[in-house]
Formats: sequence, structure tokens, C-alpha cells
Amino acid sequence: FGGGQVALPMIYNEVVANGWLSESVFLYGFALVQCLPGPLFNLSTFVGTAALGWKGALCSTMGMFGGGIMLIWGLLPFWSRLRADS
Repeated sequence: FGGGQVALPMIYNEVVANGWLSESVFLYGFALVQCLPGPLFNLSTFVGTAALGWKGALCSTMGMFGGGIMLIWGLLPFWSRLRADS
């Protein structure tokens, strides 16, 4: 219901209120992410990079996309059987 923009205040409160990033850095990152194609998911990578460098970028990106990727990989062996049944 509203996409990534709905989650922006929650992300802002978590990141800025806990002192991970300053407000100006967070807003710069948000502006940068708005210039990129796709949804607001890229903000997680920016926050991870700005807070902890490349290790933070890796952890935050895997945290954002890892669950869906593991679900797809887990269902992939059964895909041909599912297609044949329909």
C-alpha cells in the first residue's frame, strides 16, 4: 500500500534517531536513490555503505534481497514439476 515511500519515515527514524547517519547524509542518499531506476530498495545499500563501508553495503543488500533469493533458489528444483502440473 504505497510502496517504498511509505517506509521512508520508518527508515528515517531508525537510521537518524539511532545515530547511524546524520540527517543531511540520509537526505543526500535519498536524493541519490531517487535518481536511480527502480524502487526505494537501493536506500538500504546506501545506508549500509554510509554507516559501515563495503561490509555494511553487503550486509544491508543481502538483508534486503537475501530472503527472496533464497526462496527462489529453494523452489527452483520443483519448478518443472509445478509447470507440468498446471
